[in-house]
Amino acid sequence: MRIMTFLTVPLRNEILRLRVNSKNVMTPSQLTCLLAANMDVPRGSVVADLGCGCGILSVIAAKQGAKYVYAVDVNPHALEDTRFNTSTNGVSDIVNPIMCDVRHTNGLLDGKIDVILSNPPQKPFRYQNQTGKWLSIAENGGATGRTIINSIISQAPRFFRETSKSPKFETVVTSLLGIRTTLDHLEKAGFKSSIVASSLVPFKCRKSSTSKTRKKTGFRDDLSYQRAVVIHAKFVPI
Repeated sequence: MRIMTFLTVPLRNEILRLRVNSKNVMTPSQLTCLLAANMDVPRGSVVADLGCGCGILSVIAAKQGAKYVYAVDVNPHALEDTRFNTSTNGVSDIVNPIMCDVRHTNGLLDGKIDVILSNPPQKPFRYQNQTGKWLSIAENGGATGRTIINSIISQAPRFFRETSKSPKFETVVTSLLGIRTTLDHLEKAGFKSSIVASSLVPFKCRKSSTSKTRKKTGFRDDLSYQRAVVIHAKFVPI
């Protein structure tokens, strides 16, 4: 059974209306909304929205003037919502939903992209709250939380078009994931990064059953807030 959530998102000149199949698709989080409010997509650019979910970033990118948007997700329910939301908001001719695991794009985006957008799954498995296959995937950043973002950063340089005037990666990461670590990974991959927005966001995690488990994992259970930052990283090839 589908459980539909309907959202409105204010933009400068209009209101976006979004549908989310909230049983199988993550409702846009405060992290996603922080990134959405601080996106900078040049007119005429080709965009990849990696882990698009319901398509909110893809729709906004199209509204900001993107020429074409690849909305990529491994979740078929997310792509169904993306198709609905791009049609409802009048950008279905610009946004192309594609089913693909962002860790293994297999040449799909190579040499095609100007701007990469992503709010990647970034919770360490230990902290996940979601149940059900698709919602769990949307949170799962692997053992340390860095599995997905590290994969995106390592692939990103080959995604960019040779003719791109300003190839860049725009993302949002948390202090739990590691802000400084993310900036260091970007620098090693050839990016010059800047933090363009910051916020404290509530954090909920699954509790350890015993103090012995806490000691073994090394994870804290008393996190109530975490710092989130939006990073704009310009690719500067050597």
